[in-house]
Amino acid sequence: MKRRFTTPIYGIRCHYGAWWLSRRFEAITWFGHIFFNCTKDELAAKLHSPALLRTERHERIHLLQARSFKTRYLGFYTLYVAWWLRNLVRYRNAMKAYYNIPFEREAYENEHQEEYPATHWRDYRPMA
Repeated sequence: MKRRFTTPIYGIRCHYGAWWLSRRFEAITWFGHIFFNCTKDELAAKLHSPALLRTERHERIHLLQARSFKTRYLGFYTLYVAWWLRNLVRYRNAMKAYYNIPFEREAYENEHQEEYPATHWRDYRPMA
């Protein structure tokens, strides 16, 4: 029987073995689930670590962001990719483009907060 993992605070469904995820990233939120690029045993060991709690808060912010769109994930992922492409042209560096997506800026800046009740990603858009 497959053991199910959920995050300790918010109960977000977790998956391990995301071989397709770049090693630069620990996890990704995809349609309400968190995918980790580690093994089952590594994820089980992480479940109550401070690092996983930070990752859980970061990914939960992305869930809040997706819920701020009428079309939920469709709007979120469309705008996410559009921001990344815009930034890629601007910075000519994939990682710099990633870190400057308003969704990522908000998530990284607030992942330390235990209670983050609502998204404010629009406040992280660059000024003109």
